[in-house]
Amino acid sequence: MGSRGPQGSQGPQGPVGTRGPVGPRGTQGSQGPQGPVGTIGPVGPRGTQGSQGPQGPQGSRGPAGSQGPQGPVGTKGPQGSQGPRGSQGPQGTRGVQGSQGPAGTRGPQGSPGPAGTRGPQGATGTIGPTGPVGNVGNAVVFNTQTALNGATPSNSTLSTQVKNFGSRGIVYSGDVVWYIVDGRVFQATSTSTGTANFTERTGNGSGILSASALIFSTSTGEGTVLNENGMAIFDGGTARVIIGDLSSTFTAP
Repeated sequence: MGSRGPQGSQGPQGPVGTRGPVGPRGTQGSQGPQGPVGTIGPVGPRGTQGSQGPQGPQGSRGPAGSQGPQGPVGTKGPQGSQGPRGSQGPQGTRGVQGSQGPAGTRGPQGSPGPAGTRGPQGATGTIGPTGPVGNVGNAVVFNTQTALNGATPSNSTLSTQVKNFGSRGIVYSGDVVWYIVDGRVFQATSTSTGTANFTERTGNGSGILSASALIFSTSTGEGTVLNENGMAIFDGGTARVIIGDLSSTFTAP
């Protein structure tokens, strides 16, 4: 046999054949994807009433209703037996006081009680009548303008100054005229309505008084005493402090 020749070209399509018989059913394919939700259909007709279900449990108790009107009074029942004795009632009010009994015999005198507190100070009494006029004290006339310049004033000049002092018209023994400019002091040694006698108590132009005339005291035995020897301070009549000559004698005020 010779070699196979080349395949020839495809010929024209032939006419459709007759339909063959139905082939056997194939196997079921896998489920396709879910389709979209369709529109809600119209409400169906009401169904018939079902049979009654079983009875439910009892509900909780409702609130109490308002009180109804009072009923008519019932007939009086028979008297009950006597109850127990009640507790004692409160004490009654005090009765009126009886008449006073006869006076009892006097008891023995009690011991003296403690001393009471001091009462308040009484009111100030009225001022008593004016006492008689006392003796006239000695005058001290200060001459603040005259300068003596070493001269000594006369008894007449000194007496005139004292008598003109307060319109006294008299010079008493002990009256003093003190010249301030010169520091000189003159004292009367006699009493007279005319011209009294005077003596100078200071050195010429010194203006120094005797320290023995200076005593500072508030009560007997208490105070300070000055003299030409120094100063002493007294307490209870005894010199407690001495300044100056310790051998000097100081007299308590």
